[in-house]
Amino acid sequence: MIKVYIWGVGAARIMIREALNTDKCELKGYIDNNPDKIGQTVDNLPIFSLGMVLEYDYIIASIREYYAVIHQYRESGKVPDKLICFFDSESFAQYADIGILDRYTWENVLLKEENKKIKLRLRNNKYEVLDAYRGYSVTFPKLGDTSEAINKMADGGCSFIRFGDGEFEIMAGKNRAPFQRCSDELGLRLREIVQVNEKNLLLGIADNYGELDKYTEDIADGIREYMTEDVRRFHLSVLNMSMTYYDAYMFKPYMPYKDKENTPRRIANIKRIWDNKNIVIIEGDKTRTGAGNDLLDNAATIERVLAPTKNAFDRYNEIKNKAMNLPKDKLILMVLGPAGKVLAYDLFKAGYQVVDIGQIDMDYDWYKAGLGYKVSNKYKYVSQIADQEILDIDDPKYYGQIIAKIL
Repeated sequence: MIKVYIWGVGAARIMIREALNTDKCELKGYIDNNPDKIGQTVDNLPIFSLGMVLEYDYIIASIREYYAVIHQYRESGKVPDKLICFFDSESFAQYADIGILDRYTWENVLLKEENKKIKLRLRNNKYEVLDAYRGYSVTFPKLGDTSEAINKMADGGCSFIRFGDGEFEIMAGKNRAPFQRCSDELGLRLREIVQVNEKNLLLGIADNYGELDKYTEDIADGIREYMTEDVRRFHLSVLNMSMTYYDAYMFKPYMPYKDKENTPRRIANIKRIWDNKNIVIIEGDKTRTGAGNDLLDNAATIERVLAPTKNAFDRYNEIKNKAMNLPKDKLILMVLGPAGKVLAYDLFKAGYQVVDIGQIDMDYDWYKAGLGYKVSNKYKYVSQIADQEILDIDDPKYYGQIIAKIL
């Protein structure tokens, strides 16, 4: 019998099990990156880490964003032609005739996935087409110029707070962000802040509402899937439609865009914000912004306040009290998920300049890797990659920058 493992324990594993030819294959167990799941069982089968699986004929990946899986598999040194990506048409072409997966069932899943993308593109098409005619029959939030916003942060002392889909879902009372559980208090504060129109405070939302041609197809399809009619209505109900927002994607200068050639220019413009300034980063204890790369090398000095990587809002008052003791001549860079939006606003009201830079460090690492797809970093928590064990780093410079911990 052919020994098979399924990589990933999400709902997609059920599709693979339905397609698996049990006359030829024996499913030995599952693989997952999340250390909390290792040693547990699903479908009465054990869950292993990739490194624990030594004897196998094939590993079948159930993850739709399979490029990072391929990268991790190759980095592990395992046999290259033993990994099958279930949602990859190239894997289908290569492995369909082997017979470990029912060809018809597998092909049908791939067709449904492609049809789903087509339906999402058609559903979103009116917003992308009518983007050129804003105000005609579709309502859009107003988005200002990104370079103008960066100038205001770099030279004008303005603060900036970003709102992504995780924050909007918490406003709606739903759990979405993997690093912050929803609460009524957090949702109410986010609703309050996303509408404020105050001097020297800029608010950012993702440029997801209209034309998406500047984004890669994978990113655009992800936006189309998220931006349902109900989601659009909710966003418009909580936004202040009389004010100008700025594009939150300015702090994702590499991964979302088709145009990779201008990434260095976009990054250089962003780095002006902290150029030759004394900065304090308030971040999760496993986030490690700028560690292992040169993203922040042009800052004059760097200090760090560490908070819980996950569910930081549960410790909000402690984090806020510590932050309020920081000198006001320091530029605060916020990297703390939904809790960081509330903290950034409270610090702004207290007289600090705070810039919520969000996920720029992970995007910068992906830019430096130059692969064009997301890969995990075993030394940093990456919210857009499935949970995995985060290792300690051997970096005296990083540890020397830590001035406070609330953990």
